[in-house]
Amino acid sequence: MTLVEQERSPKAGRSAIMQIFSYIVTDLTDHKSKPIEAALESLEDALSYGSLLARNMLEAMPDLTGKGVCVTVLNSLGETVSILPFDCLN
Repeated sequence: MTLVEQERSPKAGRSAIMQIFSYIVTDLTDHKSKPIEAALESLEDALSYGSLLARNMLEAMPDLTGKGVCVTVLNSLGETVSILPFDCLN
């Protein structure tokens, strides 16, 4: 697993292990965006970020509703850990 160690609080001298997650906007058939990568602490954080990304895109482009578009969340090994359909975010 690819891990990135980042300083969490330089004053406290603590560090946290960050995992790299990728986000792909797709309709699961033809369209697939370039991956967006983010270093996050947990799967829960990754899912929250994916939901936020999907909500922001849906707010900016409401015509994506009902088209089967979703955000696919992948772990550092490239394995799908979640699929967040835009239609379920309303």
